[in-house]
Amino acid sequence: MIEVVFRQRNVIYADVMRQIIYESVATDRSAEDIAPDILRFARPENGLNGVTGLLLFANGRFLQVLEGPEESVSLTMDRIRADPRHRDIAILADRPIEKRAFADWGMAYRDEGHPADLLDDRLRLMVSGAPPEIGDHFRRFLHA
Repeated sequence: MIEVVFRQRNVIYADVMRQIIYESVATDRSAEDIAPDILRFARPENGLNGVTGLLLFANGRFLQVLEGPEESVSLTMDRIRADPRHRDIAILADRPIEKRAFADWGMAYRDEGHPADLLDDRLRLMVSGAPPEIGDHFRRFLHA
C-alpha cells in the first residue's frame, strides 16, 4: 500500500528553513503497528507546524526527509529522537534550504508487502525536483 497525503502550501512561512534527512531502525514492532501510529500523529502535527517531507519504511528501517521552519523541524526531530519506536538514528543531511523539495507532500508510506516497482515509480516522481543527493539516499535505502 502506498498512501500519500497532499497539503496546502499556506500553513507556515519562514525566512529560514531547514531540511533534515535521517535514517533509523525500528524497534521490535511490525510495520503494520508502527506506521499507522506514526502517520496518525505526524500528519496533523506536521501540518500545523509547517513541516513537510517524506517518510519511507522498509526492511525494519525508516528514512525521512523533514523540511520547514527551522524551529519546527528541530522540535519534530526532538520528538523523533524521544520516540521509542526508533533507535540508531543517523542524520544523513542537515542543512538550511531556500525552497522545499517536498512542499506538497505530507507523508508517503509503503508497507513491505507492496511491489517495489510501484514505489520506485512514485519516488522517481517525488524526487525529480529534489536535489540529487536526496534521490540518492532514497535509492540506496530501497536497494539495501
